[in-house]
Amino acid sequence: MAERILGAVLAAGRGSRFGAGDKLRAGLAGQALARHAASAMAAAGFAEAAVVCPAARADLFPGLLRLEAPAGSGQSASLAAAARWAMAAEADLLVIALADMPFVTGADLAEVAA
Repeated sequence: MAERILGAVLAAGRGSRFGAGDKLRAGLAGQALARHAASAMAAAGFAEAAVVCPAARADLFPGLLRLEAPAGSGQSASLAAAARWAMAAEADLLVIALADMPFVTGADLAEVAA
């Protein structure tokens, strides 16, 4: 039987060290920083993929299921939301990625799950 692998991007942080503006909306290589993480998660080939983020950031993660997390609620709250989702979905494995790591690829995420 194949493992049921899910992936989640954590994107509810404040990005306070970044300064003014939303770090995840900052441009990098022609697109918002967060879009790189969203693309990587979508390309990893997991059974399902989600993002933990406030509603105001949902547009940065097209195609990913949005899990609720209040903005600035902390990484532990985001991780807990992803874990609850994975447990409810009866996942065998949950791969976590951070939205502010634009150079992680779908292949990298798939390798973590292997």
